[in-house]
Amino acid sequence: EAGVPEFEVTNWIGVLAPAQTPGEIVKKLNAGLVQVLAMPATRERFAIVGMTPDSSTADEFRTFLNSEIERWSQVVKTSGLQAN
Repeated sequence: EAGVPEFEVTNWIGVLAPAQTPGEIVKKLNAGLVQVLAMPATRERFAIVGMTPDSSTADEFRTFLNSEIERWSQVVKTSGLQAN
């Protein structure tokens, strides 16, 4: 849309826990979130604001986060932007 071929920007929301959270607790939280995101009422509420809920495992989300960090790091480097 902005004249940059093959460039897509999407918004996403994720739930994070502290780095040292035990794996069993992460799995339990994830299972609960997956269950809630699958509920029709939850999906309807998200749809009202134009969002489609999706879920993943903690490992899948970690991989996604790392890819986003890499992607946007490259965008910043290429642009020459610097933090003040």
